[in-house]
Amino acid sequence: MASNITFSGLSTGLDTASIIEKLMYVERAPERRMQQTQSNYKSQLSILQNVNSRLQALQTKARALDTPGEFSSYTASSSEEEAVTATATGDANPGKYSVEVTQLAQAARNYSTSFASKTEAGLAGAGTLEITVGTNDPVSVDITAEDTLETVVSKINGSGAKVTAGLIYTGSSYRLQVSGKETGAGSTLSFSEGGTLALELHEPSSVYQEARNAAFKVDGYGMTSATNDASDAIPGVTLKLHAGTTGAAEVEVSADPAQMKTKVNDFVAAYNSVVSIISGEFAFTGEAKGAGHLTGDSTLRTLQQQLGSSVSSAVSGLGASASALSEIGVKTNRDGTLTVDAAKLDEALSKDAAGVAGLFAGTSTQSVDGVADRIDHLVDRFINSTTGILTARTTGINRTIADLEDGIASYEDRMARYEDSLIMKFTNLEVTVSSLSSQSSYISQQAANWK
Repeated sequence: MASNITFSGLSTGLDTASIIEKLMYVERAPERRMQQTQSNYKSQLSILQNVNSRLQALQTKARALDTPGEFSSYTASSSEEEAVTATATGDANPGKYSVEVTQLAQAARNYSTSFASKTEAGLAGAGTLEITVGTNDPVSVDITAEDTLETVVSKINGSGAKVTAGLIYTGSSYRLQVSGKETGAGSTLSFSEGGTLALELHEPSSVYQEARNAAFKVDGYGMTSATNDASDAIPGVTLKLHAGTTGAAEVEVSADPAQMKTKVNDFVAAYNSVVSIISGEFAFTGEAKGAGHLTGDSTLRTLQQQLGSSVSSAVSGLGASASALSEIGVKTNRDGTLTVDAAKLDEALSKDAAGVAGLFAGTSTQSVDGVADRIDHLVDRFINSTTGILTARTTGINRTIADLEDGIASYEDRMARYEDSLIMKFTNLEVTVSSLSSQSSYISQQAANWK
């Protein structure tokens, strides 16, 4: 800004400050146009960023439906939940199974010989304790004569071996317990004691519990599992074994249409969120929208049209009871948004849940893209971080905003210099007029003296 000192109108009687202000206003017209243009671009950028954010949310919902396993939902129940429970994923199939649990998986557990104290040093001897879990490499634990049972426990727990160590008190003595962290027959424990160690963990008598697999039957077929969570016996179902069954538990897997319906509604809500903001830009409200809006924008128009085509076009090659969203109760409104007919969707899910899943997810065996796949691919073409159409638009607008910012800053420097020059000129005018006024007074005084 100007730094010259001026004495406005002291000699001329002119309101030089007001004159400079008005001259500056006229001269700043191009700057104001740049500022308005920048503001318009910022408004457009905000709209595009909002669209981009909603497209990301839509893509997330679409990707949650783009495989039959992700779309489908199943529940599993057990007639003996105290012995076995079950959970099902979308990859399950409806059915009933007889499950008989005869043995639970367990981890190995060994106990040392007894010791009179847990805090007296040297009772366990000194040397190297090697711990081997299954087929893993042995882990060495160095024990010195200064170690107590408590410090031996700490060293074992800090060794990195897949075991946990602890102490029990029998009422008259202490014993060191070492337990495997993992269940299953492949997680056996073996020990080697060097030097003068006297833990005797390597002795057969130290074995309290051997590592073993769970044993159970499904419809009479014998099976084993290294853990008590058996996820391979029934595809898409995890059996959680808690205890032996008294006879056989009946596990039933059934479709969960309520969850699938929720997924459809969530997808529709995300879709409508995108379509609504685009329609809002194109809608005529009785007044012309300013340049800060994207009325008639070709990119948004293309996006709107392609979104509509993706959800309205039939999915061919499914061989299911429905090939279009409209057939399961998802209809397109005049403004492009979708509406779900709850009763019709319930009927479709009850009649052919797998077919509805295929409508969204397509089929991998026949390379058919479902509606969710279409939306995912379409959205990626617009918001991909490197090749997206909207990404390119926002990058271009950001560059323009930055260029305008530079232009405004440059113009502001020019205006500061211009204002300085105006102040200087009017200051000089005041000085000149003041000088002339003084001369005039002097001449008038001299003329009066001559009379």
